[in-house]
Amino acid sequence: MQAKSANIMVPAERQQHHGGKLVIRLDHNHRREALEKLDPCTAFLYAPYTVSALVAGLALLAYYGDVLHVRGAGGAAGSSEHNAAAGLWAAVLVFLGYSVVQGPRTSMVRPHPAVWRLVHGAAVVYVLLLVWLLFQTAHDARQFLKHLDPSLGVEVVHRDYGSDCALWHPTSGAPDWSNVLSALDVFVLAHSVGWWGKALLIRNTTLLWAYSIGFELMEATFAHMLPNFNECWWDSWLLDVAVCNS
Repeated sequence: MQAKSANIMVPAERQQHHGGKLVIRLDHNHRREALEKLDPCTAFLYAPYTVSALVAGLALLAYYGDVLHVRGAGGAAGSSEHNAAAGLWAAVLVFLGYSVVQGPRTSMVRPHPAVWRLVHGAAVVYVLLLVWLLFQTAHDARQFLKHLDPSLGVEVVHRDYGSDCALWHPTSGAPDWSNVLSALDVFVLAHSVGWWGKALLIRNTTLLWAYSIGFELMEATFAHMLPNFNECWWDSWLLDVAVCNS
């Protein structure tokens, strides 16, 4: 017996029933066949171009790296900061180019598999950056970020959310909601939109709550490093977790 999926006949040996649903296993050859069947006019876009990408990448590096220019003992033209920034961006772009061509294959083929390989490569670069920053001081990390954007590298004035956590007036004892109202800023909207976005991606209530509670615990752990993480108990567990993430 054969199943028909997206106008492609699937042999019975690739069909499995799990939880009352038909699950179709696609190997590499069948996946390529599916792409060609679904995109007969654009099949050339799904062909590998490893050599072409390598030649184009080397040509761009030779051009922007100015390798044909005869340098003296002083090295490349330009300041050391400019050269460091250019080299950093070039290394990132070379890795992203490699990810697009040789990255891991996924089951997502729309709009193109290369898009998701690029996303995977960007995520790896971000994780490596976070690991590197873990071993730097705050000052050195800010100076490094200047290579990515010259406007960075200066200390940001953070708001201290945990300096006054009183919910009632100290003399009269009447409820005082001024501290709660002052905490309703753009981060409340960020919490709500972030919860909605994570719900679309994770689609598991238990994992969502674990992520939310874990994030608040992380803020409490690193409050000594970033004053912005110093929040009142009702801000963290009532406003953020119980209200924004529900």
